Amino acid sequence: MKDKVEQILRHNDRARANDKYLMLKVWQLQGLPIQNISFVEKFLSRSISSPESIRRMRQKFQEDGKYLPTAPVRNARRDRANAIRRNIRSGNMDLFS
Repeated sequence: MKDKVEQILRHNDRARANDKYLMLKVWQLQGLPIQNISFVEKFLSRSISSPESIRRMRQKFQEDGKYLPTAPVRNARRDRANAIRRNIRSGNMDLFS
């Protein structure tokens, strides 16, 4: 992901100034066919919600105890958080190993 974003930012001034345009370019590099001009125009013009706004709204509902993820997802998140805590305690700064 980091390499893809850097590649786009290095060669595309518009992506440097517009996160939504950057998202579209990343998705294109990942193989998503961005050929629907109507979608692209709506996405760039802010007439549809951004992925981040949608994610934040889901997070807010879940912070209020509503619409929580399924047990397997909660367990996986808990396990990952515990692994990160163990790494921090042991001095391993590779938090995601």
